[in-house]
Amino acid sequence: MTTAARGAIGGSAGEVGSAHRAAAAAFIVVHGLLEEEVQGLLPQGGGAPVLVRLEVDEPTDDIYCECALGRRAWVQAKHELSVGADGKGLKPVIEQWASMIRDGRVEPGDGLVLAVRHLTGPLEVLRAALNRRRDPYSGAPTGEQQNALDLVRKQFCLAAPDLPTDAAERLLNHAVIWHVDAADAENILIGEPVLGRDAHLGAIRLRSLVEQPDAAARAMALLTVAARAYAARRSGGDMAAWRRALSNQGIRTTASPPGSRIEACDPLSLGVHRCIKLNNPHKSELPPYVEREHDSRLRDIVDGVIQGESRMATLVAGSSTGKTRACWEAVLYLNEQQPGRWRLWHPYSPTHVDAALEELDRVGPYSVVWLNEVRRYLAPTDPGAGERIAAGLRRLLNSPDRGPVLVLATAWREHWNDLVRQPSRDRPDLYSQARELLAETCIEVAEGFTVEQLATLRTRVEDARLRHAAERSDGGRVTQYLAAAPELENKYRLAEPQARAVVDVAIDARRLGHPSDIPRDLLEKAAHGYLDDHEWNRAPDDWLGEALRYASEECRGAVSLLTRIRPRHPAGRNDRPSYRLADHVEQIGSRERAFRFPPASFWESVADVVEDASLLFTIARHADNRGRYQRAIALYLRAVSKGSMRAVTQLVRLWERAEDAASAEAICIQFLDKADPDILYVLARMRDRGGDLGAAEALYRQAAEGGRGEAVEDLTDFLFRVGRRVEAEEFAAHAARLLKKTHGLVRMAQLLEKEGDLAGAEKFCRKAIGNGNSSALIRLARLRKKAGDLFAVEHLYRQAVDSGHTGVLVSLADLRERLGDFAGAEHLYQQAVEKGHYGAFANRARRHHQLNDHARAEQLARQAAKYGDLRTYDKLIRLRLRSGDRDGAERLCGQAAEYDQDWALTRLANIRAHDGDTAGAEKLTRQAIELGVPGAVERLAKLREGAHDPAAAYRIKRFGLDDSGRPATSLPRYLEF
Repeated sequence: MTTAARGAIGGSAGEVGSAHRAAAAAFIVVHGLLEEEVQGLLPQGGGAPVLVRLEVDEPTDDIYCECALGRRAWVQAKHELSVGADGKGLKPVIEQWASMIRDGRVEPGDGLVLAVRHLTGPLEVLRAALNRRRDPYSGAPTGEQQNALDLVRKQFCLAAPDLPTDAAERLLNHAVIWHVDAADAENILIGEPVLGRDAHLGAIRLRSLVEQPDAAARAMALLTVAARAYAARRSGGDMAAWRRALSNQGIRTTASPPGSRIEACDPLSLGVHRCIKLNNPHKSELPPYVEREHDSRLRDIVDGVIQGESRMATLVAGSSTGKTRACWEAVLYLNEQQPGRWRLWHPYSPTHVDAALEELDRVGPYSVVWLNEVRRYLAPTDPGAGERIAAGLRRLLNSPDRGPVLVLATAWREHWNDLVRQPSRDRPDLYSQARELLAETCIEVAEGFTVEQLATLRTRVEDARLRHAAERSDGGRVTQYLAAAPELENKYRLAEPQARAVVDVAIDARRLGHPSDIPRDLLEKAAHGYLDDHEWNRAPDDWLGEALRYASEECRGAVSLLTRIRPRHPAGRNDRPSYRLADHVEQIGSRERAFRFPPASFWESVADVVEDASLLFTIARHADNRGRYQRAIALYLRAVSKGSMRAVTQLVRLWERAEDAASAEAICIQFLDKADPDILYVLARMRDRGGDLGAAEALYRQAAEGGRGEAVEDLTDFLFRVGRRVEAEEFAAHAARLLKKTHGLVRMAQLLEKEGDLAGAEKFCRKAIGNGNSSALIRLARLRKKAGDLFAVEHLYRQAVDSGHTGVLVSLADLRERLGDFAGAEHLYQQAVEKGHYGAFANRARRHHQLNDHARAEQLARQAAKYGDLRTYDKLIRLRLRSGDRDGAERLCGQAAEYDQDWALTRLANIRAHDGDTAGAEKLTRQAIELGVPGAVERLAKLREGAHDPAAAYRIKRFGLDDSGRPATSLPRYLEF
């Protein structure tokens, strides 16, 4: 033990008791790794993996924990501690911490822990303040928490007047209050207790050694006995000794973190494409790697991780362009620089989503998280699950004590756009967490090699496969050629009708949201609808077997159209035979079939085969967005039968659109016994619109009590609307106080603002803010803007930013720009972009357009589009149309189509309609419908009205379209099922 370490364990003695028994037990396992696994991750000769040392004169008073990788924590254990109004009770604790900082012992990643058995009120406030200080998403501390932090600063200045003022901030970065109580859940798992925001090297992750809270006292007793024997020679014991002692007592240790050592990982099982086989043998299944531009950017990120940062990179390009191989080479480079230290975790079993949700919170330092095809994780059939995964990844990347970690992801360009695109105001934001996670992580991978790179491959590379690909690939698409993409495409196009039909079923299933493993039953039952009568009648008896054999044949030993997935547990949940579509065929097939609505057999087979409620809902939404309401209703009902309550609300919407109130009400009433707040809310709105005000009010109240925030807002609006203003105000206050829902206060502010009562609106905004709704700061700022108080507006905007609403940086920049501070505005716009708020590009582009700098404006639009945000293009198109430049507007639509064809189609249709070209507008709108663009069906109805065809417009509005795209004439009623 070093002199510095020994000296750090000075301080108070005294009776500690059971608190310390539980406290010390938490420090035996670091990163949740067992001794053998820790040893395997350390460099050779690294010494004891984990040391626990205790103070010489009283082993249970102060505890020092050190990992061989250099992370440390010091614990002062107290039975109880009285803080007092002036914070004097903290004096001995802070004096010890200050002396350590003065002597330079505390480094980034170290933790200063005060463990207490009894948590008094002031300590509880301080504990919450310190936790909030470390959480990048929690916003500013409350007034009470700020006072607690100020008390610590005051006591620090009294204890260490010789230290600079920023030393107090360093102390707060490292300090944590740990409530040690046998009944406290923290005894089971200490997840992220300490470590400062500047902990670039990460820090200790402290997990409890025991799973049972009542075993903590026994564990500490054993530890104390052993520690007393070691104390005489000022030394500790390694983890194996502690674990052996505890195992003899039947106390179970925590599980190791997910993942495997990098040396044990197989790149092919991680998704790296198998390479084509030539006649001559090769020692390796993978050809030598040829670095390109994206590799240098990726290596910069890995170098940052080696320095202790937690980083994420997402490689974005089309299929078979080398994204996954580049990620694997980055992992190998990381392992070369820090051999034996890193684990790689590839969540995939039993499903990608289940694995990620189950184990993400257990990922610890020195982990590579492998997310090949990131859409699987962030955009699954259940969007809530994807958002939970994205939030978990954000916590991982922003938790100093869990770093360093490296998250590697890949995505096709179209999938990337779906994830990062800002939704329109009338659409739910399904990927807000994913968008925040992916901001600034994009590394684009070129589709082909440059002329110079090709020349090098042809003349200087020994591997025959690389030379062969360089000589024969089209347009420099070497990686695609090596993955047999051209042969695969030819095999697809030359397939017999039955084989082509089976593959087309798989393509349609994937483009409409089915996971990668497609059941054989679905392929078999749907395929006949993809064949005309002649093809079907001449199909052999074993047509399916022949089709699957053809589709499963490997192209040049690399890949097949369909790959059979063999169930690992035949009696389990995934016991049905399934097939996986080659991603290159999925990409080209999805583009070629984009404007085709699948035949009836596809929809009927989905309803018959699919058992997962979330997947049924997802595919139903695709039919819904394409105006095929009949198909959507059948699948929504199937999802309801599998337990999906959100499908009920979609059915109600469709039946209300069709003016079938009886069906809409009947399905709500059927599920009222579930007391689902969403259904209560939907039924309340129906009663409200139908004039049954008494029932509406009662249902709104039940939905609000059940936690539906919109019900709070609508009931407030309802009471205000029927003339019961005082009751509206009282209910809004009640909901904020007891239900923790401030929607009513915000709605009162909106209603009063609409009436012109700005003072009243401000009052309710301030009430919402006082009840914890920091977004009300933005509404209050807008009210102050109406009053002309720009100073207050700026102050409120900055408060909102400090509270975590970083999107307000765009509004703040716009304000600075209007005040003439262009340099300040530009700085704020840049901050907004760094936080993932690409609306900043739109404001800057508008300014350059007004200055007639159209080239710079378009450059900004392209920058925003690369992040999936097309609002800048939208603003420029509107400006061009307003100035009469129709050709310029269409040219911008063409540019935007490179990033999002769906969006560009609707804008181009609007331009055609604006020019009176109804036929051209309708053609483009119908294409948008087949792509599933939300709102395109309603746009088609408006075009039919403009074309003086009110009957068709009415049918489209009520009933949507039939399978062929003609206006439907009816929808099935609920009582018919």
